[in-house]
Amino acid sequence: MRRKKKNKKTTRRRKSVEVSPLSATKTHLDSKMMGEIIVVDGVKYRRRRKLGSGGSGSVYEIQREDNGITYALKEALLRQNGNIYRGEAERLQSLRNAPHIIDLIAYDFTTNEQMLRMVLELGETDLERELKLQKGKFDEDTIRTFSLEIAKGIKEMHDHSIIHLDMKLANVMFVNGALKIVDLGLSATIPNGVASFSASDYVIRDFMFGSNRPPEQIVPRSDGTYKLTKKVDIWGLGAVVYQMRYGRKPFTDCPENTVSFSTYIYLTLYKFHKFTSLLFFILSYTKMVAVLNPNVRLQHDIGADRAMTEFLEMCTIRDVEKRATIEQLLGHRYLAEAFPLTIADDVTATSPNNQKSESSIRMQLLADTQSKPI
Repeated sequence: MRRKKKNKKTTRRRKSVEVSPLSATKTHLDSKMMGEIIVVDGVKYRRRRKLGSGGSGSVYEIQREDNGITYALKEALLRQNGNIYRGEAERLQSLRNAPHIIDLIAYDFTTNEQMLRMVLELGETDLERELKLQKGKFDEDTIRTFSLEIAKGIKEMHDHSIIHLDMKLANVMFVNGALKIVDLGLSATIPNGVASFSASDYVIRDFMFGSNRPPEQIVPRSDGTYKLTKKVDIWGLGAVVYQMRYGRKPFTDCPENTVSFSTYIYLTLYKFHKFTSLLFFILSYTKMVAVLNPNVRLQHDIGADRAMTEFLEMCTIRDVEKRATIEQLLGHRYLAEAFPLTIADDVTATSPNNQKSESSIRMQLLADTQSKPI
């Protein structure tokens, strides 16, 4: 006699998604913080939304209670690299009202100085995002205009003996219709510095992170430190202009045979003692070796604008002494013949009664630069 097989009901088990307790707690705290009132330097603000976060802290959009104007709030934890962030606030304060630098509205420290809070102008978008929206390239006139505005910002910093040390597209923002340099977190002030470049015009760093680094910002000296001058920002400016023109970073499309294995070993030995920078080094060593190799030149399109290629070559000279100063670049025909950025009269501080959308400001800026006669 056969036993009847019982029909087994098969049920699908739902896969449980594990959420990190730390991540869940952080998300809960972020949502709980929205709408709260904070006081910075005696003025009340209300948190509206979180704009971003990093290893040092977070950035929020806040609204001033008495007049409704919106700003950005940067909160930096001071447990690590506290001196760097204190220095950022001091440098921004010295650059107040500089037309091409993000304006510091106010700052203070929380109890026991565990956190620095900075109220800054609120930007609409940055050049990195804008470049993606423009499918990786701007037109020639727009690039010239943007390059001129960025160069003016670099001159404003250099005139105050400040080196940015991290010039990149993401650190240039549209703020109420103007282009401004932001994030001076890695910046430095030259001790007893002067406006013009000289052999003694430098700072010493015992660590170095950053984007678009020139040779002197890649390979440390024999004692493991980096000797850095204003010429670091010149190289960074060239990298930004190159990326706006070609949609890629310089020295990232070099033939493989230009990368010397012996040079790679040389760099590895230099960097291996700094474990914290080893991973970053491994991920980007090809570009860095190309930067160090004097036989590797910038790649340009056939028929590229001669004034632009001359300008970029002046920015990316490997010899620090021979690399151009910001004054020389501003006098070069590429920038001297550029049209400055014009800001419409109705673009003012962002407030409930006067808000231009990010896209409308962006389109107006691009239209202005593209419509100018040659």
